[in-house]
Amino acid sequence: MDYDAAWKRLFGLPVLIESLLTGFASPVAERLDFSTLRQLPADSVDAGARQRHGEACLPVIGNYLLLDANRRAREDLPRDNLVAAVFELNAAETLDEMCSRVRSLLDRLRGEVRRAVFDWLRLVAPRMFPQADAAAAVASLERELAEIETEEETMMALAKRVQEWEAEWHRQGLERGLEAERELLCRMAARKFGAAAGDALARHLAGISDPDRLAVIGERIIDCGTGAELIEWLNGNGDGTDAR
Repeated sequence: MDYDAAWKRLFGLPVLIESLLTGFASPVAERLDFSTLRQLPADSVDAGARQRHGEACLPVIGNYLLLDANRRAREDLPRDNLVAAVFELNAAETLDEMCSRVRSLLDRLRGEVRRAVFDWLRLVAPRMFPQADAAAAVASLERELAEIETEEETMMALAKRVQEWEAEWHRQGLERGLEAERELLCRMAARKFGAAAGDALARHLAGISDPDRLAVIGERIIDCGTGAELIEWLNGNGDGTDAR
């Protein structure tokens, strides 16, 4: 990737375009829906079958705004703006200053944006500072970035595992609760109508896991006068709904 391509890749990312317009052309940004931002193909073939390669761009028609970052005072740059942070990187006077700003910036970024900024840095730093020093600094930053990404992947994997554990604990807890409720209903039926009614109810409840259905059956146990009435109701209402 060459120097120009690094800048193009950086400002081809939707988040950079949004940061650029919101930070430096707010009247334009207020009229745009950035959720619909899509990169358009820049290649075309003319009537003479000649292939042309243009620049991928945001499809905004109108006047243009020239932004000269080198002439903007640092205190005039918008705060918490990604493009402004890149401009500050480009304006660093020492390699240590650039590396310090890179560390702060990379902590805020993720995924493709972070990698695009780092690729940009890999090409820009040797142009601004002695190549040997810049190469060593970039290599050190790359090792730090690899450690950060490894830690992030570990934490994401752990978070996913915790979610899976919580879901399993919830499922097991629900199953234990339903089983306890089914056993309680069977004891109620056996105590009120005898063991045969309790056994018949146990067979019926084995296929029911809806707490609302179990509640309806519990009410029916209370309402029925005999075990035969309960069993008849169960046989006629296999889904556990109340037919009253």
